[in-house]
Amino acid sequence: MLLPRRASLFTAPVSRRLRFSQLTAAILTLVAGVAAPTKSAHAELPSSRATPVYVLDVDSDDAEDQAEALSSALRSRVRTATGYSLLETNQALSTLMVALKCPPKPDAPCLQRIGDQLRADRFIWGTLSKGPSPHMVTGDVHLWTRGKPDATLRESYTDNLKDPSDDSLKKVASRFFEKVTGTPANGTVVVQSTVERGGVFVDGVARGQLERGQARLDVPSGAHTIEVRAPGFTTSTQTLNVAANVDTPLSFALSPGSTDDRSAPHEPTKPFPVRRVVGWSTVGVGVVAIGIGAIEGFRFLGLKSDLDDYRQTIPKNLTDICSEDAQSNATAVLACRKASDARDARTLGFVLGGAGVAVAAVGVVLLLTDPGSSDPAKDRGVAAGPKLNVLPSFGSTGGGLDLRGTF
Repeated sequence: MLLPRRASLFTAPVSRRLRFSQLTAAILTLVAGVAAPTKSAHAELPSSRATPVYVLDVDSDDAEDQAEALSSALRSRVRTATGYSLLETNQALSTLMVALKCPPKPDAPCLQRIGDQLRADRFIWGTLSKGPSPHMVTGDVHLWTRGKPDATLRESYTDNLKDPSDDSLKKVASRFFEKVTGTPANGTVVVQSTVERGGVFVDGVARGQLERGQARLDVPSGAHTIEVRAPGFTTSTQTLNVAANVDTPLSFALSPGSTDDRSAPHEPTKPFPVRRVVGWSTVGVGVVAIGIGAIEGFRFLGLKSDLDDYRQTIPKNLTDICSEDAQSNATAVLACRKASDARDARTLGFVLGGAGVAVAAVGVVLLLTDPGSSDPAKDRGVAAGPKLNVLPSFGSTGGGLDLRGTF
């Protein structure tokens, strides 16, 4: 966009020149300062008493739909597990393996590097493939724990389980999770009520809503207190012993009475979308900087055109239009000022344009890698939109970005 410089036009004292290394350092410092609050906010754990665990996207070469559904079902199982908290990530096993230069089958050093990359002490990972017979898939699910042996379970199930909300797939995910973590197996409580709408509570904690008088709840095996609360009806409570991997029916007959304000479980407060706000703000700052840089670039072109016109009337022997000998020539003095203004416009155009591109790129990466905008739809069984995984990689010969898109 900018024209090649001439010796007479761009000769300037060394003190007025800007080093690109210094500019780069300043830009990186600005970007690090913008991104730092997002990292701190994302690193907070939901509960200091719960065991945090990541669930990486299950990898598959020939059963992608089933693998995606199993990944969502595993995350849903972790959310309902007593003593565990789910750490959100949209990283896939295959993406991490490529970026960290792992062998085709992850070994112990590879898993160690993945744990270090995630800054995690434990994560669930797995693979899924078709077979061993037609209309079947086989999953290998593992729990990696820092400093402990790998826990694994292999199980085959029908390949028609592609919906994360399917009860059969939920049971498969529960078996995987319970085996690799050693947690008690879940059972299912099938609630039937005489009221159409209401909240269902397990041991005083909201666990679901009645839909047309019915609800299905996955709860750990053992003794539990189940309550049904509905506006305008008295609360009904029952205690039962839930058996593992068994559907236990439970009927509730609610009597009209005082309104129970606790009938509807409160929606959890959504955290402030710091990453998204910072991302859009950074993109906005970058676009403004690019716009100003473009304006300065056009200003440079205009100044250079004026300077070329002035040069037509300056004597040929005045090779340096800013020298003392040229000060007696009024046109040379004006041309010298134009040259100074052109240098400033060119510098601002390069600096602001480059900084704007860098800052806007950081904002785009923050938005594309925002975990809060990808998984919720999948975990409700709704088809998620396009997703892009971005992971930096570093090596002895350089670095790069590994991109993996899901559509």
